[in-house]
Amino acid sequence: MSTSTIEEVAIVSRAFEQMPVLLAIRERFEKTQPLRGARIAVVFHLTKEAACLALALQAGGAEVSFIPSKAATIVPR
Repeated sequence: MSTSTIEEVAIVSRAFEQMPVLLAIRERFEKTQPLRGARIAVVFHLTKEAACLALALQAGGAEVSFIPSKAATIVPR
């Protein structure tokens, strides 16, 4: 594992520590797998918090496609 990957994992781990409810959901999902077989696509601005959400969904058994988006690029018509 590269140094940057290790740092990224540490950042996401610290983010989970600051979101105890999402961490509890992830831990429950790991045990119960309520999303097994589900395919979920999420489009979010890429943040450590969004990464935590995607990891929690994966822990629940879902296949997650994460598409990074930047809100500033969306132009209303």
